[in-house]
Amino acid sequence: MRAFTLLPLLGSLLFAVAQETSKPDTSISRKNEKLQQFYNHFAKSGDCAIYIDSKVKNDGKTPCKQYCKARGQPEDKIGCVSEHVANGKGPYPTDPDGYEYLPGKCVFVQAVVEAVNIGFAFIPGGQGVTAARTATKAAVQGAKSFAENAMTPYDFFDGWVKKGCGLEKIELDYQKTFDSLVGAPDSLGTSTGCKRKERGKCKTQPARPDPKTTEKKADPPKTTDKKEDAPKPTLTTSKQDDAAKTTTTKPADAGPNTTAGSDRGLPPGSDKPQATSSGTTTSSAAPGRLRSRNAKKAARDARWGSMFAPRAAGDACLLDKGPKVGGESCVADGPLRRGLLSERSLTRADPLATVNNKKFWIDCGMHKPCGEAKGDGSIDKYYYLADDKKCGGDMMFGNARAVGDKEFQNDHVYEKQALALFFMWLGDGSTTPIGAGRSTKPRPAWVADVLLNEDSSRNHKLPSNPTLGIPANGATVDSVMAYGVARSDPLDKRPDYGGLPLSMTSRNFALVEEHINQYKGTFFKQGQPSNLTGYAPRDENPNRNWIRRHAAVFQYLKYDQTANPNKKNVWNKWMRVSNWVDLALHEFDRTYPWGSQQDEPQTQSGGGRSLRAWYAYWIDDYLGGIEGRARDWAIGAQREFREKYKNNDDAAAKRWLIKAFGPNGFAVPARLTLPRVPAALPYGAYGNLAMTLDRAGNQVNIGQPARL
Repeated sequence: MRAFTLLPLLGSLLFAVAQETSKPDTSISRKNEKLQQFYNHFAKSGDCAIYIDSKVKNDGKTPCKQYCKARGQPEDKIGCVSEHVANGKGPYPTDPDGYEYLPGKCVFVQAVVEAVNIGFAFIPGGQGVTAARTATKAAVQGAKSFAENAMTPYDFFDGWVKKGCGLEKIELDYQKTFDSLVGAPDSLGTSTGCKRKERGKCKTQPARPDPKTTEKKADPPKTTDKKEDAPKPTLTTSKQDDAAKTTTTKPADAGPNTTAGSDRGLPPGSDKPQATSSGTTTSSAAPGRLRSRNAKKAARDARWGSMFAPRAAGDACLLDKGPKVGGESCVADGPLRRGLLSERSLTRADPLATVNNKKFWIDCGMHKPCGEAKGDGSIDKYYYLADDKKCGGDMMFGNARAVGDKEFQNDHVYEKQALALFFMWLGDGSTTPIGAGRSTKPRPAWVADVLLNEDSSRNHKLPSNPTLGIPANGATVDSVMAYGVARSDPLDKRPDYGGLPLSMTSRNFALVEEHINQYKGTFFKQGQPSNLTGYAPRDENPNRNWIRRHAAVFQYLKYDQTANPNKKNVWNKWMRVSNWVDLALHEFDRTYPWGSQQDEPQTQSGGGRSLRAWYAYWIDDYLGGIEGRARDWAIGAQREFREKYKNNDDAAAKRWLIKAFGPNGFAVPARLTLPRVPAALPYGAYGNLAMTLDRAGNQVNIGQPARL
């Protein structure tokens, strides 16, 4: 469906990049003169850098701060978008500090919601007019194509526009705006046709001509010296805007490209934007009689021109927050994502491990965004906090009718970043002996070459094993470990058809309220949340919510589904993945020729020559660290909240303090712990027979790993 091929075009053109020169900003840190010069050079042309490694402290949007400052815009509302996508293969350009980045462009746009007729637009000023005209055409064509294929405004805005443009939320009336786009004149764009297999379900769109106009002849020339004003057309449908000002236009640079290899051209038969060469001016006002075609254009612009008319005085810089933490959100009662859209909805976000100064992306497959996951019967839904006026609601599990308009995200439960964290810890180069057996870690080169780099002559691939889904050509250990994470890509879409079937992997997801998922990500990425979210008197309730939602992470992970025999405890989902990782490492230990490499892990009397042993040690320490940081946060949050709001004697406020910080309060350290599993202490992360399953779902008894 060609409308879908225009997604990158629409996404990129909704971000029009102005080409103005800015002066160097001497406020940039001078700790690195070369880096400052690098950023100053970028700022002149509106370029920026998106660092591939998210942990890099250099700020690739620094040139955009200068760029916006030169235009008198807020420096905290800036953006950097790139048409490039990191594929893990490189090579990539590097900054003066040697950090790899994707080249991007600084963006500044103005979000406009028109109250009459049209409610969706991104209005660039000045040079962005040409790009915005094309964006308008892509938006209209896309909406009409969705309408003809019997798809909804939610499919269009939530599934197409928000996804393609990287937007978290669009504040507008979806139905009204969608109807306005579908009802736009065909000169602005037409449907690409019915693409459904069952054509009877399509809804043919009627022809929509340009608005009718009436021509007004110019008044006879007067005998005065005053120059005659250009006549204005009289419209039958809407009020005429003021005459357009003379502007200079340049083609806008392309923005983010969300689909590799997509067609970035305009649809056949479309009105291509008439861009003049640099420095050439054009004017929409002409003296004398206004010709019929110009009258039609003016009439069309009067109604639809707000989507692409120059509004230089209203330019603003847009803060580019990057991908939303935790992924796309959705409401439970919104429409499901089906058909044509679902074919492109699967999302990839592979974790990155940097070992021995090399970067490795771990193939964790693809997952369904929330909008489609909520229609998947194998995914448990919905985990949420009950509404409570004083921000103290209980953790609940319910259906779409019960959750109202709460927003949810599709949670992997076992965070796939844990795989990258394990390899980076194992290959960090430390020589400190660990455990009673005085085991020492392998050298970083061994972790990189033997475990991760399949192009290395030393790489050890796990041999074919149908019981574990390992294909005929074998697979690297990190790939096999990732077979078990929650994923939605079918086997026929995976390399060599390796891995576990969807019946095994999709059930490891859960739909949970978005804030809980986001804060879970903070803890499991080894982050430490701030004690409170604000310190003003008006922040009292936001701070209650902040505390309640962070504490809910642990209630969610310990949620017991005994009352719902068809559902699984949330921690079971986590344990299934962790024990699969343990099983994959057992296969490595069984097939690797230990003692063949000098830089292998070493041990005096412990289990150092066993990846299972190293994972068991690390995962217990990793989970214990999460509990430790949660404990520290709970102590600090209680101390600061009580001190800040100690003068609030309201009865409801006192009840909340007891519910949160009382003897069994939801935010006391003793409650912020992960589940304990008596049969496989402490967390059930390895050697757990009930959770160690092969490709067919059969239990595999591999016993407990050795201890370091």
